[in-house]
Amino acid sequence: MGYFNAHGPGTAQCDAAETRMHAEILGGAAAIFSVKPLAGHCQGGASGTLEASVSALAYDRGTIPAPHRVADGHPRLLDGPTPATDGLTLKSSLGIGGHNSCVVLGPPAR
Repeated sequence: MGYFNAHGPGTAQCDAAETRMHAEILGGAAAIFSVKPLAGHCQGGASGTLEASVSALAYDRGTIPAPHRVADGHPRLLDGPTPATDGLTLKSSLGIGGHNSCVVLGPPAR
């Protein structure tokens, strides 16, 4: 897995869950980014849809749209726009009350 597009809500519970997912499922190797600092907090399914769309566009545009860091974070957190590679992206979406989902995205077949 090349990238982990974290939901990145900034809450202790969800950030801990995503950190654990990154370590246990992805082996801690994937680069991490979240577009929440750029797009804000959408309601309902809009957050996951917007974030998955941005992740898919990253392959088309050749750039992972990671925001610049403003504070210390996970050591694999990208710092600003980053050239995209051909690796897959795991996109997680976490919601209050257990509305949790993931989708795997990749570059288009050529």
